[in-house]
Amino acid sequence: MAASPITIRVDHGAPIVFGALELQLVTQSVQVRSPLGSFIWNRPVSARVRGEDGQESTLAIHDVTGWAVFAAIASAALFGLSALVVMRARRHEFRRNL
Repeated sequence: MAASPITIRVDHGAPIVFGALELQLVTQSVQVRSPLGSFIWNRPVSARVRGEDGQESTLAIHDVTGWAVFAAIASAALFGLSALVVMRARRHEFRRNL
């Protein structure tokens, strides 16, 4: 059976101890494989904190980098589309003036 081209994995880092607190980071990775190569995207998901009383809480981490990358790609796509529209309009206007 062939391996899936897309793999999503959740990893738990090694616990880090700060005095009486224990911190463990949780990350998610997405791997896309193809015959031409592979692409891996790692992102932080949460941090688990265990206090001195043994109570554990999970703090969500909001990945701002993902939104920044999405905004950059969307901006580039919009810029490219607007450049195509302007070039077509100018070409059409140039042909009409001949």
